[in-house]
Amino acid sequence: MTASERVGLFGVVVVVAFDAIASIVSRWTGIPYEWATYGSWILYMVLGYIAGRRSPSTALKSAALAGVTI
Repeated sequence: MTASERVGLFGVVVVVAFDAIASIVSRWTGIPYEWATYGSWILYMVLGYIAGRRSPSTALKSAALAGVTI
């Protein structure tokens, strides 16, 4: 498993957990769930950046692969 694949797999787990927690918080507090979109975007950007940094020779390809996976 390559570094970008590991970051992609980790990203899937993180994004699903974040969305689950955001939906629960949204129901309990009445805060619109759409606000969690900003958190998801930040997670996508950070995880793409990390995937790119983990594979310096193919940074753009690794970041894109992690983004598609997530």
